[in-house]
Amino acid sequence: MKTISKIGLIDFANCLPVLLPISTKRVTIDSEIVLGNPQELNKLMANDELDAASVSLFYYLEQKDRLELFKTISISSFSPVGSVELYSKIPLCDLDRKTIQVPKSSATSINMMRVLLLEEFGVKPNLEEVNDPDCFDVNTDAALVIGDRALLVEDEWALKGPIKIDLASWWFNWTKLPAVFGVWVYKKSLQAKEPSEIDSLSYLFVSAKELGLNELISEVIDEASLRFGGKVSRDRLLRYYTKELNFDFSSLHLDAIEQYSKLCAKHGLLEARN
Repeated sequence: MKTISKIGLIDFANCLPVLLPISTKRVTIDSEIVLGNPQELNKLMANDELDAASVSLFYYLEQKDRLELFKTISISSFSPVGSVELYSKIPLCDLDRKTIQVPKSSATSINMMRVLLLEEFGVKPNLEEVNDPDCFDVNTDAALVIGDRALLVEDEWALKGPIKIDLASWWFNWTKLPAVFGVWVYKKSLQAKEPSEIDSLSYLFVSAKELGLNELISEVIDEASLRFGGKVSRDRLLRYYTKELNFDFSSLHLDAIEQYSKLCAKHGLLEARN
């Protein structure tokens, strides 16, 4: 009987270089694959209904006592990432107690924004969770826009001239470490049972990533373009996947995770852990 029988994968555009090779069977994983959004997969992991999954960094840190990292793959960036953007009508240093609209489903990005505002400007804004943050809503001063929506509004909002800060770039310039947004994890209890199975799955994730970013990149862009309804150009998507997103995992990524964890704990956003 397999130790890892059910694996959850986030079904978002930013995961396509890993997801598409697996979903099209170019990389064969002998486990049931469950697709979902981060909230759905988090719930399944919490209920022990998944053995491994791609999850947000903040969720992993909250569950660090029971989850272990696959130290071969991440969703991160060493540069402007293009899909985690803070738009503001006023200078960031003036956002103290001002309203920032944030998405309901992005604890990692929201808390990265909060610690950067606190560390650099001593600013503590009021956050309003909404489905689709809108910088130009009359009731807000700024908006954090992530994922598919960030790419979709990029050109339109640029014409309106708000201040725009790419969170990954801000984080990298401030820490000299990559901004890590997503990780792949498995239940710690599985490591002792069958470590070779963990190693094999880790290798398959890396194989999928390499295929998705190289031989299958045209198919990845085709699928992404379909999901975006043709509203994001192929050139823009190629840059997104090959220049902005980073899917590696190195000692720098591990250092970045530790730094992020310490800052979240420092500002009361995460329970301090030894």
